[in-house]
Amino acid sequence: MLLGFLIFLHVVVCVLLIIVVLLQASKGGGLSGAFGGLSTTATTILGGRGTATFLSKATSVLAALFMLLCLAIVFSTGLNKPTSAVQEELKKSSANQAGSLPSVPTESK
Repeated sequence: MLLGFLIFLHVVVCVLLIIVVLLQASKGGGLSGAFGGLSTTATTILGGRGTATFLSKATSVLAALFMLLCLAIVFSTGLNKPTSAVQEELKKSSANQAGSLPSVPTESK
C-alpha cells in the first residue's frame, strides 16, 4: 500500500518537474512561449525576475523531492529481497547446501 502511494507521488513529482523545467525560459526563448502566452501571463503577474526566481525555486524543490522519493521507494521495497528469479534460486540453493557437506566425486571400478 505504501509502495503504491510512493510510486504515484513519484510520478506526479516527475511530471511536475518536467513541466517546470520546460517552462523556464532559456537564452533562446525555450518552450515557455509555446503554451499560449503562459510566460507572458506569468511575467505580468510575477514580474520578469519573479518568474525566473519562482521557477528556479520550484525546480530545486521538485528535484529534492524526486531524490527523496527515489530513496524512499528503494528502502520501502527492502534491500534484502531478491529482485530476480536467478537471485531467488541462488538463495534457495545456498540455503539447501548450508547444512550439508560438499560431495566428493569417487571413482568406481
